[in-house]
Amino acid sequence: MNFVAVTAIAAAVATSCGGSPQAVENEIEKSGHGVVTVVEFVDYDCRFCKDLHAAFAPLLEEQQGAVRVVLKHVPLDKHPTARRAAFASICAEAQGKGWPMHDALMKGASKADEELLDLTQHVGLDVEKFKSCMRSDAPSERIAADIDAYNAAGGDGLPMLFIQRTKLVGLQDEATLMTALRDASEAAR
Repeated sequence: MNFVAVTAIAAAVATSCGGSPQAVENEIEKSGHGVVTVVEFVDYDCRFCKDLHAAFAPLLEEQQGAVRVVLKHVPLDKHPTARRAAFASICAEAQGKGWPMHDALMKGASKADEELLDLTQHVGLDVEKFKSCMRSDAPSERIAADIDAYNAAGGDGLPMLFIQRTKLVGLQDEATLMTALRDASEAAR
């Protein structure tokens, strides 16, 4: 299937949810007035998730301060390194470096243990805190909660994201993402 076909399917799946899932509503409430909330459900071995990140990250950079991104991890069993990468992202988030780690993992950083430790230094993490977090139950508990949120949100494919209350499933083109961000920004005012 080519990009145009995937984009057409994804655009057809975009919906504006009058009653969005509770997990999304909770995140919107945390953002406060005037801030757009993006809830992104992600698997680090999903090539469409990586393609979406490549298109969306520059748009988010342009909106820095006006958009709050919340990552929800849905590592699929068929992707052998996705769970380990989700652990790394969660542990980086615990140190306030979730986005730099997410960005590096989406750009293809290796998910092998040794390379993840090198990445922690590159991202500026306390390596010992990172190792401790990776051994703890916290990442597994978070992933379980994120998967529950995905299922409650009607998860039926990745990538899946909500820009405020607009649900987008599948690979999105830049114009769709820009329109959804603009509409959400206007509604958040």
